Amino acid sequence: MTFDAFGKRLFHLFEINIREETCLSLQSDLTEQRMWWQLEEMTKNLVDQAQRLSSAVEDAKAICANRRVTLMQRLASELLGKECVRQVSFSQLSLFLPAGK
Repeated sequence: MTFDAFGKRLFHLFEINIREETCLSLQSDLTEQRMWWQLEEMTKNLVDQAQRLSSAVEDAKAICANRRVTLMQRLASELLGKECVRQVSFSQLSLFLPAGK
């Protein structure tokens, strides 16, 4: 084999090695991009779930507060009679609600 042929062969092997490294690098980049995308999607899903849970808690609090008022009105009705209940304002009933309601 002549020096020229040896040089061409060596260049060809070097060129193949560069192509393989480039392909591996591209595959690695794609794998990394896919992993970041999956992480972002999981984060978005967790945020959505947290928002739905927060909304459900607020709904439950409102339902409990309304139920408490209804029960107090019913109790007042039984204790005071139906005519007196009409005179009981919501502000008077709210004395039985937790602070901040």
